[in-house]
Amino acid sequence: MSTTMDINEIEKKCGNIYEAVIVTAKRARQIHNKIEKEFRKQIGEVENEEDLDEEIVDREKIVKEFDKRDKPSVTAVKELMVGKLHIVQENEEE
Repeated sequence: MSTTMDINEIEKKCGNIYEAVIVTAKRARQIHNKIEKEFRKQIGEVENEEDLDEEIVDREKIVKEFDKRDKPSVTAVKELMVGKLHIVQENEEE
């Protein structure tokens, strides 16, 4: 489900909305990759089973379980807003 966010709240947390978008997108990619690895691992374990009918049921359960989770972008924004995600600026060298 989509919700709107107050841009001023994001700006208060980060100082710069554009940096917040970039950092949140990078974190969302990390979360996506982690979820994808976990999904492939679970599906791989199911594919090694002997019973084809049971394999299909197990796959469907796994897919439904992953569909219930928040999208990676939502998770990343939540992390940013509660202070789990920080923006660290590299020092500019002259």
